[in-house]
Amino acid sequence: MSELTTSKRRPRAWTRYVSVLPFVLAVLIAFLVAEMLVRRSQGSIALSDHLDPGMSRYDATLGWTLTPNWTGEHRNCDFSVTYQINGHGFRDDSPPPDSGSGDLIAVVGDSFTFGFGVKESDTFVRRLNELAPSLGSFVNFGVPGYSTDQEVLLLERSILKLQPRAVLLVVYLGNDVFDNELVYPMQVSMGKPRFVPEDGALTLVNTPVPPVQKPASDPREDLRAAVLGEPSALSELCSLVARHSVLLTRFQDRVADWRDHTEDFSHRYANALDLFEALVARANDDCERAGCRLVIVLVGGRSMIEQPGSLSAQYQEFLRAAILRSAASQDIDVIDVASYLKAAAHGVGQSFYFPNDGHFSPLGHAMVGDILARELKPLLAERVLREK
Repeated sequence: MSELTTSKRRPRAWTRYVSVLPFVLAVLIAFLVAEMLVRRSQGSIALSDHLDPGMSRYDATLGWTLTPNWTGEHRNCDFSVTYQINGHGFRDDSPPPDSGSGDLIAVVGDSFTFGFGVKESDTFVRRLNELAPSLGSFVNFGVPGYSTDQEVLLLERSILKLQPRAVLLVVYLGNDVFDNELVYPMQVSMGKPRFVPEDGALTLVNTPVPPVQKPASDPREDLRAAVLGEPSALSELCSLVARHSVLLTRFQDRVADWRDHTEDFSHRYANALDLFEALVARANDDCERAGCRLVIVLVGGRSMIEQPGSLSAQYQEFLRAAILRSAASQDIDVIDVASYLKAAAHGVGQSFYFPNDGHFSPLGHAMVGDILARELKPLLAERVLREK
């Protein structure tokens, strides 16, 4: 057979490329359609969120506080609720701090403690007052967006002056530890004070807090970067490409989930954990001088409870274990609500979190209240006996 005849029968390379072109185009079109649908869904979720203005006001010491006697609505695709702030500037779901209705137990935290998304009657602080009135009067001092440093300053400025019997410091493992190192928290545009460790002590900086919001030109703090650290040049290029696509970003997150990152966390989080430990030690010293007990309460995000092994669950589990070790070394009591929720989630068949917003649902608050009431009864009784 001649070479000419053979060449006629052999398909040329470009014809093979042409044959797969319809498939490539179909995949590309499907990707673009899926991207458009997901973006539209995310956009509608974001647009559905509306909180009436005025709930927070500027504070030179803390960055912001809740506005006394404010009432407003918060609506999105997961819930529609009305928040009420009492005359003392805190959630109106519990007795006023100076009501004299028994031993005061201060519950300090962020939006998970405040009860974003649920009515006053559904917060875990309200449930504690219903389930364990013999322990004292639980008062909600939660302020959305606060990190541990602001909570310590709030303790020192006002809460400890009320002579509480105990202080529950609620730590959200999702971002509290990271936000302590920032002037602008990851999810808040208002500035805050921060502490810097110097010569074995904590120095307060960025105070008085400048009364300006975070400039739009400043890069937004990225939780992923805080978790994984600064990316390599190649990873940065991939992230830059993925940043313009919701689907590629999700795929990137799934790829990160496949690897066990635990070994990387020790050195990466060392400074943040050292700062957190120093803040807790300061709060504990403050409480001891005021004659009350500090109890740390650990709560995790939805992924930690419902997606074990995910990147988000991995770093929260690492922080949880590190905080437990640190608290044990300081003889500080810890109630590990996150682990209890994780164990309970398998048997309930319902989520403890809102599907899009991510905060505790009414069921989640009920579970947290049940756990705390059960764990606090012997704990506080033991402390009373120890003090006597």
